[in-house]
Amino acid sequence: MGLTLEFYIGNKERIEKAFREVLLELLDDPNVIHKRADLSLHVDPSDLDLLSVEFAVRSGRETLQLRPFLTVLFDEVDRGLLLIDTAWVNYVAHVEEQSIDKIVRGWYDSMRKEHSEEDIPDPTQEAVDAVQDLVQLCKEAKKNNLNVLHGWFL
Repeated sequence: MGLTLEFYIGNKERIEKAFREVLLELLDDPNVIHKRADLSLHVDPSDLDLLSVEFAVRSGRETLQLRPFLTVLFDEVDRGLLLIDTAWVNYVAHVEEQSIDKIVRGWYDSMRKEHSEEDIPDPTQEAVDAVQDLVQLCKEAKKNNLNVLHGWFL
C-alpha cells in the first residue's frame, strides 16, 4: 500500500476529526466529503509542486508551487491534513479543462527529469482524471468560497 494524496472540499471540522482520531472511513461519507481529487498516483508529495508549475505553463499565469500555500492542521508520522490557501485554489481554478491532457503530459515529463533514475511510465487516464478532478474541485471551491484541504496518509 502506498502513499495516499487527496484533496477535499467538505465539512472541515469533520474531516479534521477523521484525521485526528483515525476515523478514515468518514472520508467516504458524502456528508463529510463533498468533492475529492485523489492524486495517489505513485508520486511523491514534491511532485505536486511540479504539477503546480505545469498549471502555469498551460495557463499563462505566474508560477506557484503548492507547498508554500499549505498550512498544517494536523501532522503525524502516518497521516496529515493541510489547509490550502485560497491564492493557490484560485490559481488552479483558472486552468482551462481542455488543457488538462497537455498539463498531465508535461507533468510526467517534469517527473521524468526530476527522477531520472526511475522509470516513470506514460500518464494513464487515471492521472488525467485525477488532475481534472483537482481542477474542478478548485473551481467549485472558488465559486462557492469553500476551504480546500489536502490530506495524506500511509
